[in-house]
Amino acid sequence: ALIVEDIDYNVIAMQAVLRRLDIQSDVVTDGNSALARLQSSFYDVAFLDWNLPGLIGTEVATRYRAVEPPTRRTIIIATTAHSADMNREACLKAGMDAFISKPITPEKIAAALRDLGGSLRTAGSIEVRSQNITMEPPGEIDLEMLRFLGNETLEGLGSQIDRFLASFDSDRIAARGIMATGEPAEVHRIAHRLLSHCSVVKHQRLSKIAVEIQRSSATASPERIQRMFAEFEAEFAVFKYKLESIRASIGPA
Repeated sequence: ALIVEDIDYNVIAMQAVLRRLDIQSDVVTDGNSALARLQSSFYDVAFLDWNLPGLIGTEVATRYRAVEPPTRRTIIIATTAHSADMNREACLKAGMDAFISKPITPEKIAAALRDLGGSLRTAGSIEVRSQNITMEPPGEIDLEMLRFLGNETLEGLGSQIDRFLASFDSDRIAARGIMATGEPAEVHRIAHRLLSHCSVVKHQRLSKIAVEIQRSSATASPERIQRMFAEFEAEFAVFKYKLESIRASIGPA
């Protein structure tokens, strides 16, 4: 498989999911590199993020389908944090075969490949180990993916919380300067990255604000963008405190 994703933590998650399905993977982080890799190597399946540096996912798919050799076909699956119907239609029109919303799970990938008749070893049954973590997190934070990446152990969950927060915080801090400039394309891009982080833990309130910033990036005034981001920052502070509280209850890594 080829993973096309520019957020490090999402790459780690995708590779872990694919390993569970016995699928080997390569990674590129921008649209131009994805197109070049697809043209130079044969992959059974490519997972294309919607919002990429350089060419976006639909552009990559359209250009590759135009030159794809008739003797082979790569299954192209769109991955995005925002599963709006218009995105789904655009992906399919561009020549993609399926659409998966983040967070990506073994079940979603296996279902998509089974539906498409893919030749990969996705099998009919996928064993996902049952949770052995009995603590209950706050309802607005879904730890399923972090548990999965932490191999269903408390120690692993703690390490994944640390890694996830570091990645999320890095983009949030970068967003401050971008929001201040009000440059539409960059605001849209960083909002999508923030939304992608939110999707890992299915945090609805943070996701809602990130989607609104993304939708408003081309039309709202810089002042309005900054007000929305200030709301995001306030909500993030509450979210981070709760997640750090869970982390503290687990103990040292």
